[in-house]
Amino acid sequence: MKLNAVNEGIWHQIDRPHGRLKLERILDGIIDFSKSYQGTLVTETTLVSGMNDGTDHLESIAKQIAKIKP
Repeated sequence: MKLNAVNEGIWHQIDRPHGRLKLERILDGIIDFSKSYQGTLVTETTLVSGMNDGTDHLESIAKQIAKIKP
């Protein structure tokens, strides 16, 4: 699973999703999926200098990944 951001604005800058998509709903869906999926989950995060590489944002990403339990 690709997780580059946990902030809506940063997510839009990095991943450029469709305008109707909402990051919170996607993150909730990933967590729900991870609870029922019996296989191995792998996460990938691309760091972009000056966008999602700050300490606070990285800590938020780490907390979100911990909820997924890859």
